[in-house]
Amino acid sequence: MPTTIALRFRDLVGATIPGHRGCIEDKGSAWWAWWSKPEERIPRDLLAALTSRLEQGEDVELFLVDSGLKQVYRARLVSISFAQGNSRLPSPDAERTPAYYKDQDYLVWFEFSEIRDPDPATAEEQLNNYSYEELPQVVFDDDAYREDFNGKRVFDVTELLGRHRTMYFLRPAHADDPAHKVTLGASERNAPFLTRVIELPSDYILHLSDLHFGGHHAFPRTTDPPRRNLAIRVMDDLKFCYGDRPPGAVILSGDFTWLGTANEFAQAATLIDELQSFYKLHPSRFVICPGNHDIQWAEIGPGDEYAPKAPVTRAKAAAEVNYREFAASALQLGFPADSLAMGRRYLLSNFMPIDIIAVNSSQLEGSHFAGYGFVSREQLLAAAAEMGWTTGPERGPKLRMLVLHHHVVPVVPEEEIFNPEARYSLTLDAAQLLYTALKYGVHLVVHGHQHQPFAASYGRVERTGAISRNRRLAIQAIGSAGVKAKHIPPNFGRNSYCVYEISETGVDVVIRSTSEDQMGFSTDWRYKLVRDMANDLTPQPE
Repeated sequence: MPTTIALRFRDLVGATIPGHRGCIEDKGSAWWAWWSKPEERIPRDLLAALTSRLEQGEDVELFLVDSGLKQVYRARLVSISFAQGNSRLPSPDAERTPAYYKDQDYLVWFEFSEIRDPDPATAEEQLNNYSYEELPQVVFDDDAYREDFNGKRVFDVTELLGRHRTMYFLRPAHADDPAHKVTLGASERNAPFLTRVIELPSDYILHLSDLHFGGHHAFPRTTDPPRRNLAIRVMDDLKFCYGDRPPGAVILSGDFTWLGTANEFAQAATLIDELQSFYKLHPSRFVICPGNHDIQWAEIGPGDEYAPKAPVTRAKAAAEVNYREFAASALQLGFPADSLAMGRRYLLSNFMPIDIIAVNSSQLEGSHFAGYGFVSREQLLAAAAEMGWTTGPERGPKLRMLVLHHHVVPVVPEEEIFNPEARYSLTLDAAQLLYTALKYGVHLVVHGHQHQPFAASYGRVERTGAISRNRRLAIQAIGSAGVKAKHIPPNFGRNSYCVYEISETGVDVVIRSTSEDQMGFSTDWRYKLVRDMANDLTPQPE
């Protein structure tokens, strides 16, 4: 039986440690809520054993692990209150609970009388003195990698947090406990293509693009009221629109960074971690693809700016390395050497099945790094094969989406004229991409890139008749969620993100843009894509 617990936390809606310490200073103790994930169960026997030790006068301490700052605190436990069934409990004492969540209900509450500062010199050593003591399978969760950790010393904070759970079970280490580090490879944990159905708790999907973390990101990196970072602003806005319903899945369609540096990707990983922590999202509920700013075809030196005309000096593997490491660390994704494509099969809470494929449109190597978009028919065919797609929408799921970064039809009024070195936003093989998407029954193509929302419907008539004359697909470009205003087309001028509300009758597309007071977002544009007799999505006339 474990002797202690490590509780994972992250400062999302309040200053966690100062908030609880304030209650301790004022009232002598503070109640700490367990932010459980949907698949996690109350470890009743363990909590009862800890309570029994407290009643016998033992000193019991728990670890508190900040997943954002990778800091480890020690907290002295006073008592535990947990639900007897699955009904959540209010705080046992609201006056001893931080204001930001004192009126909310949780499955377990821990009462602490002291929270000690982490000592950077000994934090890792403290964890090294403990080993994992896993509870029997299904008692807490269903973890296929339970035995990889059970009975092994905790190597470091990174290893501990590598398992995206909210509670870790520990005991003092034995002299003969193994001390190696367990690294769960992305190919094992979160494969690029998952054809097993992933059930989602809601019926809407969140889509962000062009976050552009780095020197050209528009929002503060951390939240210090009244200044809020992008993740908190989006989550506050979703709460306003959808209450406690989380997004079923999150699409991130490239340009996470400005220069593609490891530090910028670390900032993007923080946004993902905040979304995961707040909404309790498993990594498999994220769909991502790279943008032209995320692939470093040219060397980047100190003080360098994004240089679209710089000569290509790096091979494909070196150019992609930061993006691959970001995907592995933030989402446990491991891509094969030749591709950055991925696919997911979801079932929404309203029982609507949906397939999403994301492809890499930032793979073109040329004499100059121009950020050109190019997918290749081979990449899309291979991704479709991985997802088991056959031609024609009638044989597949009820909705198929294709995600990329670059445009497939013109978005801006006109491209730059009479400039042989100009960059073009349109995917160079857009016609072939759309043709193949029509053959595979794709209903909706979504992308970012030019920082301006745009919608269109596409169909074609061909001589051979390989595609039904009635087949059409919808196209949605979303704006930039994170870039500074000077990089947004002046005719739009606002940051924005998109939500897809999916039902049997179609998809409601909602563009939420920076509000007039600049403090949040408001609905900028809403329209419906209606499922027609040909099973296509077509814009509903106003």
